[in-house]
Amino acid sequence: MPFDSLKKTPIVRLESVNVASLFELKQALSIDFTDHDDRLQSLLESARCRVENLTSLSLNAYTITIKGLKDCKGWELPYSPIVGDVTINSVVNTVDLSGESEKVFINGLFDVSQVSYQVGYTSSNVPADLKEAVIVCAIEMFRAEKTDWRKIASPYAKHA
Repeated sequence: MPFDSLKKTPIVRLESVNVASLFELKQALSIDFTDHDDRLQSLLESARCRVENLTSLSLNAYTITIKGLKDCKGWELPYSPIVGDVTINSVVNTVDLSGESEKVFINGLFDVSQVSYQVGYTSSNVPADLKEAVIVCAIEMFRAEKTDWRKIASPYAKHA
């Protein structure tokens, strides 16, 4: 990595970004009761984190701060989509986000002590396929849990 540390801080917003709702997950699982609601909500959060880690996209809003950059001749800022300006060494740099790419590259900088920027989707602009990926991941985790506990408990079953 071309830097010493990366800090990802959640941004407090009045609008909470729910990539997928509990209702949508319960519909996909054909569940119409509330017994598993707390666990399903937790699985949605875990699934969102897994999709974020796989894609390097931020499905929630964060402020990214990178310190101790070493060789900044040209590298891509981690995480996207970038929302707004990028601050390099306390200087605000306007970023053109009108292009196809959601990635921003730092080019030609050699003395960079800190880079800060905000990333993340809002509930109104999360791509549908990312939302679907979160739901499918949560379903797989839910089904795997059911399978796992049965395997563990099967030696104790009376009619095994």
